[in-house]
Amino acid sequence: MKRLNLNIVSILSCIFLLFSCSKERLDQTNPLTTSYSTVDEFLTHNAPKLQTFNFDQTIDNLVIVGQKGTKITIDRSTLSFLDGSSVNGTIDVDLIEILKPSEMILSQKYTTSNNQLLQSGGQFYISLTSMGQEIEINGMYTTEIPSSNPLMPMIVFEGVEDGAGFDWNALDSTNTFVEVLPAGYEMLVDRFGWINCDYWLSSGLTLVDVPAKPCDTAFLSYSMFFVFPEINSVMPGYDNLPNQTIDAQNVPVGTQGIVVGVGLKADSVLSVGYANFTAAENMQSIQLDCIDISEEDLLALLESFDP
Repeated sequence: MKRLNLNIVSILSCIFLLFSCSKERLDQTNPLTTSYSTVDEFLTHNAPKLQTFNFDQTIDNLVIVGQKGTKITIDRSTLSFLDGSSVNGTIDVDLIEILKPSEMILSQKYTTSNNQLLQSGGQFYISLTSMGQEIEINGMYTTEIPSSNPLMPMIVFEGVEDGAGFDWNALDSTNTFVEVLPAGYEMLVDRFGWINCDYWLSSGLTLVDVPAKPCDTAFLSYSMFFVFPEINSVMPGYDNLPNQTIDAQNVPVGTQGIVVGVGLKADSVLSVGYANFTAAENMQSIQLDCIDISEEDLLALLESFDP
């Protein structure tokens, strides 16, 4: 964590130098090049983009390599339409890669399962169609996810979205498999959609909530995240109305993290505040102080939290 903290301090020092001189200086970097009405709009606009791939009918072994290094290999013979018929024509593939905390924040795809914190090897979304018809797999496909510091053990999770929101559910380990490699992970997966290479962090540990108070500023919109760089993970903040705090829930005692608050003021002016913490029993609320920041510098700050 020492190197990470020095990087964050350096970036925030630059931000203060840029914006503490005068209001006129701030106005030169804001309003934003894109106008937002909520923090969610800012996040969605800057989230990792959908990548598309196309394979004609002569290709039997589909090899998809994403811009961030994710490699997916699929045998055409394992594919079918939902009615069971064979896929003989051109195949279109959609892919989204989310491998680092900054990308998890921007995509709002947090690494929790039933409010339990996960250590993460990265996540991706994949969808296959042919002539506009959805394709499913009747077997397994291989996925390689790059990582400079692969953690173990890991299992495969599936992303599920319903009326309660988005969550990760562990898949049956008899049908899926994760192997730790020197430069990342190799996964065997039996379905398409949102897939995650993760593991529960909380097993057998004492869990606590980490409370934080938002910046004392009138915002049009505000969001808070809890980043855990050492385990490549992000948890959203949950409203604690009785205590007027926003909390990270079920965090193992001793886990180090960074709480980050992002606010949007009038005229699309962004603000940010952050603080380091170590989860402990009977924690006092963490009070965040915010500064105005340009969109470019905010994105750089979020990237500085990546391991």
